[in-house]
Amino acid sequence: MNHAVAGAAVPSAPRATPAWVLVALAALNTVTFVTELVTAWSWLPTVGHVLNPLIAALAVVLCWRAARHPTTPAVARTVWRLTAAGMAFIASSITVRLVTATGMSEVPAPVHTVLQVAGAILLAASIVRIPLGLRTRTQKAELALDVATLVVAAGVLMWHLVVTFAGGEITRSTVSHVAPVMAPALMAVLLAAKAALAGSGVVPRRALYLRAVSALVGGFGSAVGVLLLSVRPDVDVQLVLNPIASVTIALSAHLQIADAARTGAPAPRPRTFSTLPYVAVVAVAALLVRTSVQDAPDRLVVVAAAVTLTALVIVRQLLAFRQNAALLSVIGTHERQFRLLVQNSSDIVTITEPGGTIRYVSPSVLRVLGRDPDALLGRHVLDLAHPDDHRVARAAVGSVAATSGAAVTYEMRLRHADGSWRWLEVVASNLVHEPSVEGWVSNARDVTETREVQERLSHQATHDALTGLANRVLFGDRVQAAVASAAPGERLSLVLVDLDDFKSVNDTLGHAVGDGLLVEVAERMRAALRTTDTVARLGGDEFAILLTGLDRDAVDAVLVRIVDALLAPVEVDRHRLVVRASFGVVEGVRGDDPAELLRQADIAMYEAKRRGEGGFQRYRPGSQPLGSPRAAEDRAPGDGVDVAPAAAARGSDPAA
Repeated sequence: MNHAVAGAAVPSAPRATPAWVLVALAALNTVTFVTELVTAWSWLPTVGHVLNPLIAALAVVLCWRAARHPTTPAVARTVWRLTAAGMAFIASSITVRLVTATGMSEVPAPVHTVLQVAGAILLAASIVRIPLGLRTRTQKAELALDVATLVVAAGVLMWHLVVTFAGGEITRSTVSHVAPVMAPALMAVLLAAKAALAGSGVVPRRALYLRAVSALVGGFGSAVGVLLLSVRPDVDVQLVLNPIASVTIALSAHLQIADAARTGAPAPRPRTFSTLPYVAVVAVAALLVRTSVQDAPDRLVVVAAAVTLTALVIVRQLLAFRQNAALLSVIGTHERQFRLLVQNSSDIVTITEPGGTIRYVSPSVLRVLGRDPDALLGRHVLDLAHPDDHRVARAAVGSVAATSGAAVTYEMRLRHADGSWRWLEVVASNLVHEPSVEGWVSNARDVTETREVQERLSHQATHDALTGLANRVLFGDRVQAAVASAAPGERLSLVLVDLDDFKSVNDTLGHAVGDGLLVEVAERMRAALRTTDTVARLGGDEFAILLTGLDRDAVDAVLVRIVDALLAPVEVDRHRLVVRASFGVVEGVRGDDPAELLRQADIAMYEAKRRGEGGFQRYRPGSQPLGSPRAAEDRAPGDGVDVAPAAAARGSDPAA
């Protein structure tokens, strides 16, 4: 079966000009025929004989076009090839009649009959080749019963029509005349029923209905023609019926292309419910009443047909009841499976009104949040949400509120029954416009442990494992952000800190004592700073501090507070230690290079360390790194460096 490829260009719909030309020619032919019935104009039949083969030829063209169109499924192409071949024979037969009727040439009668019969067989074969789209034996039995109902009803209706037309008498002669009339008509009903009730989807539904009409017109045309000969032998009813059959076939071919071009290749669909068998039963019931009231001679035939139809309907309904019972059993099984799936799922499934009121919540909420599902019904979905997450949830839902069927994913915290907060990942789908839901369907799963692991990994990537302070990466990011976001005129201070003579602690007392000392130093620095400040361990015994929004005096006060805090004795593993550190300070403003600020703070810090008495010193333009030719020159203290007051520098405790 051919299907349109996603993303490929779908052929455009065919031009409707040939179809409209056919309709116009058929309308003209019908007007001509009606005029012929009410007038005595002898030239009118010639017009009909000329229009008939032209209409049939155009129908052949349209059917062949449908057979070759790229959007036509392979099975449907076979149907339209047979239809085009059948219409070609019919067009040839009608042309032979034109030649004979106009006296242009004498063609033997069997030629016309052979061509017409061959065309009718091919057209019937094309309808037979239309797939039914049925998968089960029950569906096939139901179709057979529906077709049988239509055929029986059509047969008794035609029987009554012919008998009435014959004067109401039922004789052997009447039966012999009725059989040739009813045979093609019943075959037409059978084919029309097949076309109308087929439901595979390879041929559009509208095209199938037109094929059914063409079969009825072709089959009943023969019956009507025979009956009309006894009244108006001068009127050839085929002149009006053949174009109608040809036009309906041509229009069905046009719809095959038009529907496929509009929507792509038609997807197979199951056979839908049809009212035709019930209409047929009602028609026979009405006929039964009429023949009973009028005491018609064929009432027994009508009664027999009504009984037969009743039996067919009963069997059909029994099959329907059986199919419904099986369907209900399947639905019940699926419903139980779905209920068990929802009840045993670790995810919370919630259905809420458009305003947020909870209409349904799955039992898993008891396991995830420790709450009774029934107690949550009627409450707003955000009643349990963390206040800081209300805006996130409303914004996420609002982003797809206007799009039916859209879904959005977000995370929020909900309060557990024990008072703790649990992180949930929520997938909310907008099904407000879905009649069976008319609300929001949310699926939430507990991601608390996942978030904790992610936060722990993130913290480990940006913090020192020993002290818990920010590491070099995070400190660099903080400095970069501070320089970029500083207000005009706002100053920031960058401080590098190095513990004096720390190596001797590791060498003499061991690394465990050294690590304990670093942890205590980190804690004292953190305690001496504001929560908006940043203190980091860059590595070894080197620390860094970022201070924002403080003038020089305030920075000095902070540093003095840190120095005093560090000078308080530290007891680590029964060793009493006093820490002395060297501080290098540099000031920065908006737009400064963070790397340059760190380099300048490093120069100032090593200058303080070179003095050998601890304390802090500020960088001044012109200072050189330790070891450069200029820095190696003898110079007075403070040349290029601001020296902190003596009170800020403390020595180590000899008792340590």
